[in-house]
Amino acid sequence: MGSLLELIKQRRSTRTFENTPMLGKLCHDVHQIVHKDNIGPFKTPISIKFIDRQEYIKQNRNMGTYGLVKGIRNCIVGILDERSSKGMIDYGYIIQKKIIQFIQLDLGTCWMGGSFNRSEFKEALNISDSKFIPAIIPIGKTHSKSLLERALCSLVRSKTRKPFDSLFFKNNMDTPITDIQAHDLYIPLEMVRWAPSVDNSQPWRIILKDNCAHFFMKKIQPLESSIVHIDLNMIDMGIAMSHFEMGCNEVHRFGNWKEQDPNFDLDPKYKYIISWNFF
Repeated sequence: MGSLLELIKQRRSTRTFENTPMLGKLCHDVHQIVHKDNIGPFKTPISIKFIDRQEYIKQNRNMGTYGLVKGIRNCIVGILDERSSKGMIDYGYIIQKKIIQFIQLDLGTCWMGGSFNRSEFKEALNISDSKFIPAIIPIGKTHSKSLLERALCSLVRSKTRKPFDSLFFKNNMDTPITDIQAHDLYIPLEMVRWAPSVDNSQPWRIILKDNCAHFFMKKIQPLESSIVHIDLNMIDMGIAMSHFEMGCNEVHRFGNWKEQDPNFDLDPKYKYIISWNFF
């Protein structure tokens, strides 16, 4: 298995799955991943389920998706006790770490934040109205039809990453850093640059100062879903944070997450999220 950065660069959203049950050791391994390490930086209570949609459909309990992804049988569904920005960030952080492990099992995945019927999923899973499902993640073997889709996607995706020096900065937002200037933080930052985001918006900005990496979100007009109006970029921030932490651990730049707003004089469009403190 190559480095995490190589794995992340190779990852593509699966649009067509083999509609088959998950059995044996593979099913066991997926359950193990789903049910451990479910605490994010903000300590939001999150319940995560691994479901076989076919079992619910047999009981006449619909779990509608809108046809953008085909052959969905198994899904990861996470439930927040209440909808909140910090909960959405924790959700992205926790689920993306699991997705990386699923990729290592040679499984395809796809984030679905707006193209599923939340009401039907909540009813089928007996989830109360007060709780919230930010997104679901279909998981399974990638259908051969999807291989061409992924190849075409890779051609587009490699050209649509924002430049390194438009995302990462030193001391303030006026001093961008290049990949060479990043030194031993190149891998963690490049892993952030390759993180998936809604419409490839890449809302994260990171300022390195005083042995900290301060995370900011560039505010983008919240996306409209046909089910509910939610800011999916908060999930994107959690995904970016998970990539950064995994990258730091890989290069032995250990640390932890803390809320300590550095109070930089920034344009109001940049919202402070959290900081990584290096040990």
